[in-house]
Amino acid sequence: MRENLGTQNADYGQRFLSGLYRYGFTKETTGEISAQLGKDTQTIGLGLNMALPGQILGYASAAFSRDKAAGTGVDWSLGAEYTHLQHGLNARYSQASRDYRQLGLIGNALPNKSEVALNYSYSTERFGSLGLGLAQVTSYTTGEVNTASANYSMRIGQRSSLSISATRAFGSGVAAPATSIGLSLNIPLDNRMNSSSSLTHRAGQTDAYTSVSSSPSGEFGTGWRALAGVRADRGYAEAGVYHYAPKAQISGDISASNNQQNLRLGLQSAFVFIDGQFHASRRVQDSFAIVEVPGYAGIGVGFQGNVQARTDDSGRAFLPRLQPYQRNSVRLDPSELPISAEIDNIEQIAVPAARSGVKIVFPVRTGRAALIKIILADGQDAPAGAEIELVGDKQEFFVARRGEAFITGLQPKNILKLKHNGGSCNIAVELPADTTGEDILRLGPLRCEGVTR
Repeated sequence: MRENLGTQNADYGQRFLSGLYRYGFTKETTGEISAQLGKDTQTIGLGLNMALPGQILGYASAAFSRDKAAGTGVDWSLGAEYTHLQHGLNARYSQASRDYRQLGLIGNALPNKSEVALNYSYSTERFGSLGLGLAQVTSYTTGEVNTASANYSMRIGQRSSLSISATRAFGSGVAAPATSIGLSLNIPLDNRMNSSSSLTHRAGQTDAYTSVSSSPSGEFGTGWRALAGVRADRGYAEAGVYHYAPKAQISGDISASNNQQNLRLGLQSAFVFIDGQFHASRRVQDSFAIVEVPGYAGIGVGFQGNVQARTDDSGRAFLPRLQPYQRNSVRLDPSELPISAEIDNIEQIAVPAARSGVKIVFPVRTGRAALIKIILADGQDAPAGAEIELVGDKQEFFVARRGEAFITGLQPKNILKLKHNGGSCNIAVELPADTTGEDILRLGPLRCEGVTR
């Protein structure tokens, strides 16, 4: 457990283990069990979520603790949620005994005696959204704190939005009732730029700022932000630049007020060793895949509708952020494959385990393509439907009209075997030099000896 966070470095307390297991008994009922095990503190909890009549989701939980200093304690809670197209309601109540302890309570800190929360939301396309909230937190030491809040948001024009919020805190646990009022205006600009302004007044102080930000056009690129305003009645400004590259993220932030200036630089990257090779990525926190398109560099590899990686010189691409234990559709960009490339499927499904990788291979049949005209010994066109075998290749081809056959997978030197009506002949085909490897050649007429109509 980290103690004195932000004030003392490397100050740690007891070691612990934490785990949760959730199981769906039916489509309407889900149960769970959780545990936290430390040297001084241990807790175990049970929970149940259940679909109730009237589109209501109900939940209940109970937790039991044993602490070296406080002894044993219990915590329990009940709640219900209701969601509709326009209305939403959430209610929750929890209570803990004085001796209940959980990991994170340090020293003589006590849990809250009880907590009550009630939230209601209403939204319409024309008039905006309204939210109301009531909450009460009762402490064993300082009494109760009541909070009433309201917020309203509405659309202005086609894309802009305005939000208004107000909060009132009162009760025996508050030295004096306090009110906070805030306004927020968001205005999207052109060229992926966005402007946001905020005004908050509380405890006799006013905070106000205006910010402008720009985001990259896609997965990679450079974004920036700038902010200026007043914080605690003092001038304040900050700015940042963020560059998103395929293998790293570079950031720089600067902030300045009347009495303090800060500069922060950041570099984030990740390295994975898979299938005998190291791969770098901007970030790896979920599952991932190594995608192989043998012999083809610069091919876009997509996931969730966007190209997120490109194959390197060896035809490999590293694809992060796959969803574990789910069907991930990994797709090649067909517009970037040369016309001579033949592939059975440009999309494959991967289901990786959590925080692990899979290998996806897209077999591509390489070579050049040609439209070849074949004639028989009598000078007539080869008959339509005659079978052609590219010696050394499993693919089969057939003669079409005018004695022409479209053959793919051709190498610089080839042997074609034409078979028809019990006879066969071999035809030597040598391709002219080519620097692009993507054109479709027209060859012939080439003579076939030994086949009759």
